[in-house]
Amino acid sequence: MFGKLTVSWLQLFAGMGLRVVAQALVFVIVARVLGVDAYGALVTTTALAMMLAGFSGFGTQILLVRDVAKSHQNFPFAYGYALTAIVAGFPLLFILYLGFGWVVLPQGIPVDVVLLVGVTELLFTPLSILGASCYQAHERMGRAARMILVPAVFRLVSAVLLLAGAACCLAADLLRQWVLYNALASLVAAVYIYWHVARELEGAVRLPLSVVFSRIKEGIPFSFRGLAERLYVDMDKVMVGRMVNLETAGFYAAGYRIVDMSFLPLYSLLNAASPELFRAGTEGVQTAWRYALSILGLPLVYAVVAGTLLFACAPLMPILLGQEFSDASHVLRGLAGLPVIVVFRLFLQYTLGSSGYQRGVVGVFFIGSMSNIILNLLLIPYWGWRGAVMSTYLSEFVFALGLVLFLRRRILA
Repeated sequence: MFGKLTVSWLQLFAGMGLRVVAQALVFVIVARVLGVDAYGALVTTTALAMMLAGFSGFGTQILLVRDVAKSHQNFPFAYGYALTAIVAGFPLLFILYLGFGWVVLPQGIPVDVVLLVGVTELLFTPLSILGASCYQAHERMGRAARMILVPAVFRLVSAVLLLAGAACCLAADLLRQWVLYNALASLVAAVYIYWHVARELEGAVRLPLSVVFSRIKEGIPFSFRGLAERLYVDMDKVMVGRMVNLETAGFYAAGYRIVDMSFLPLYSLLNAASPELFRAGTEGVQTAWRYALSILGLPLVYAVVAGTLLFACAPLMPILLGQEFSDASHVLRGLAGLPVIVVFRLFLQYTLGSSGYQRGVVGVFFIGSMSNIILNLLLIPYWGWRGAVMSTYLSEFVFALGLVLFLRRRILA
């Protein structure tokens, strides 16, 4: 049971590990160059775009993994559906993003920054992720790992260019400079990955337009899960920026970013296990849950070690990012317990989702996300970023409890 999964996980973990290194370097360079206020403006805008990016493709990317895991002959159709859904859905998501941005984003963020971030996160990045999903669906995890790494490498090159420009005083507005570099890097990465998929994976893309809408209808529950997850993960940054200030949003997001990067090995394991989980899910949720429990041990150990290291290394934040980010060390210590809690929630979520209970998972996610927003509204005005931390833990408890109750009900049924 562990042989094939272990190899797949190690391949994805290697790619994810290199991606974490690249993302960490980008994070440190961009935060140091921009400073806490401009970084706060960047992360609040990006957080809003990433929330709606959960809807990009309307869940057809997950259907691709599911269907190709059953038969590789499904790939040309599944890939065509996913490409069409991402590109055709972009204008709608972009309009929604601009509308929500006008309402919730803090004042003073340049319009061109908002526009470029939206195009990057709602179009270019989803296309890159889709390419990696194609290799994952074929269980070519080594290649998937390389495709996952590609966007991070291009962004690292962009960050180095930003740093060089700042050192030579060539950029008057560093925030605008970065979002432009990032958009170009994301576009190049998407084109590069698409070229590899078209060249290496079997079958030309096929697109029977008569069934595109039925395909999107089938995938929408998966996209609601992505939307609810991003709403939970990113809404607090927007609310801190809006209800406190961009400086607080900057150091809060910096601390959260470190914790978020620690989740990547967990996602690599679950992505490697997804084809097998879907196959187990066809036999019922009990079979899928037994399989999930059989691979839980290593991720749990990792989560404990990761949380401990996050807490111990928190004082290094000002050294890495500059004294402007000194309060990020307190944020990091406050959030260091998240990996242990999140690992249980992720396994419950993937088990139910792979067993045909996507709508139930989405319902639980929206309850948890709404509780997160309400708690943030109540706690942030009084406790600032500490209120956001408290809201995060309470919301995770709501998520996990809801998923446990739902799973228990399905198993008993």
